[in-house]
Amino acid sequence: MAYNYLFDLHRYIGKRLEDANDKLKNNPAEPELDSFQRGRIRLLQDFQEFLEARYHHKLPLRLSQRLKKINGTYRLT
Repeated sequence: MAYNYLFDLHRYIGKRLEDANDKLKNNPAEPELDSFQRGRIRLLQDFQEFLEARYHHKLPLRLSQRLKKINGTYRLT
């Protein structure tokens, strides 16, 4: 897997997590949307864990040390 593709996936997932968290905070009165957003957040977190377990160890050491989990998502530092 290309390194840029992995970083782009993490950025994309991070944006989606922020969006889901914002929608969860802004719509507390609708239980259907609340349940949907919670499921969406859990799925995105599971996908992040999958990427970390399968592909982070394949990164070069310098890049793997720079990729840190910040605010629930992985980012280059």
